[in-house]
Amino acid sequence: CFVVPPYASMRGDTETSGFMLWAATLLVANILVAPCGGSAAQTECRDVVALNLLQKRATAVISQCPSGHSSFGGPMAVDVAWAGDERQKEGLQASVASAIMAAKVPLRAHIMVLRSAMPSFRRLFGIRSDCDSIEAAGGHAVVILYPFDADLVQASIPKFDSAKIKSRHLDGPEGVVRLYMHQILGNKVVIWLDCDTIVQQDLTPLRSAVLENGVTVAVADRERPLSDFLGSSNPCHFEPDVWGELINAANFNNGVYAVDLGRWASNGLLKRVEEISAKNNDCHGRLFDTVIQVPFDMALHLATLRHESKDFVAVSQTWNLDGLGWNSRLDATTFANASILHWTGANKPWLPEGFYRNFWMPHREHFSSLFPA
Repeated sequence: CFVVPPYASMRGDTETSGFMLWAATLLVANILVAPCGGSAAQTECRDVVALNLLQKRATAVISQCPSGHSSFGGPMAVDVAWAGDERQKEGLQASVASAIMAAKVPLRAHIMVLRSAMPSFRRLFGIRSDCDSIEAAGGHAVVILYPFDADLVQASIPKFDSAKIKSRHLDGPEGVVRLYMHQILGNKVVIWLDCDTIVQQDLTPLRSAVLENGVTVAVADRERPLSDFLGSSNPCHFEPDVWGELINAANFNNGVYAVDLGRWASNGLLKRVEEISAKNNDCHGRLFDTVIQVPFDMALHLATLRHESKDFVAVSQTWNLDGLGWNSRLDATTFANASILHWTGANKPWLPEGFYRNFWMPHREHFSSLFPA
């Protein structure tokens, strides 16, 4: 008997249509493979039929400008956000494809793009010039592009001490726009992903971590203190009463995190990030090292240190296996156990010298099946 993909991976726009699609595929598949017979010798025949059937489904007609895309998939759908960075287009393609293929529920992919780059990203996803959204082949995901202006994020772009910058690349507006998603996407729980990530598990548990714990942010735990980026001398005299505790707090990597945008907009975390960035800029970029996520981490911890309510939850490190762009000694078991792979570091997987390209390339290649030109 032909093995049909799990029902969850074949859902349509509703539970009913999804079940009908799955059941119909099961019936047609068994009819098609009947001539192959049932012996082990005919296994290859059945596999070929199965592959052809799935390829036909994957290249189904794609819906341009789908109506009601903001409510696509209903309440079960997961909202995932990226920034469209011209320098990391291939990374974005692979990351989006991986999130769609790992999803067990409908997925809404929100991609924020500098207004001047919108034509380029429309072409990337095969979106017509008169609209900003498209359904992926198979109908279980929608991609929506959102233009934004650089002025939106200026308050949180930090300056850095030129002596510290060295050769490290600094994020531009695309890196900072995650802090202002509420102004673009509205009030919803969103999972932010950097473009140098690959998703290996359904993202629903990350969203659930925010909702079930009643917090603003869920971010992967990390065994690295903020002192790696702040130092102990406090040259800017920032929060001296809690500085000693702050530098020993965890440094999270916010290249992957879930956030309740409604709470983020109303509970003062963004204001605190902007205040930290302003303090850094006022003292000539000496407050923290050249990592743009540090003000985000500081804002989360300061709420707790000031005896305000703790408004984040740390989830398993498997939700953000970072360091793939610099650590060349990771083993296969580590990759297998990770929910999200993250190529922090210089050796991005789309570069010729990139690390672990074999874990990234299949997703980059599959993008063309989801969004054929």
